[in-house]
Amino acid sequence: MNTIALRLVPMLASAHLIAGMSGTAGPAPGTASAALDTASTVLGTAGGVTAIIALVLIIAFGAVVASAMRGLTALLSELLQMAARVTSLLFTAVIVIVLAAVVLVHR
Repeated sequence: MNTIALRLVPMLASAHLIAGMSGTAGPAPGTASAALDTASTVLGTAGGVTAIIALVLIIAFGAVVASAMRGLTALLSELLQMAARVTSLLFTAVIVIVLAAVVLVHR
């Protein structure tokens, strides 16, 4: 509880309360040094959390992209199979038309 409180206090309390909780005199309240100490504490804690959140977002984005690529691959596979069937049918139709034309010309 003390660890959590000491991390949250810089965001919620004034500088003299921070000095009283930590047991040290610390910089005088209202000075630039007190503001910098408070800011460095907040940024130090927030930096680690931000890095973890960024890592989780990158992993989630990679999973979404991988899933989308699998779906796109399946879709392209079906499209190529359909194109092969249509090409086969059209080629067969051309052969039948050419044979019909040859038969009609020789009669």
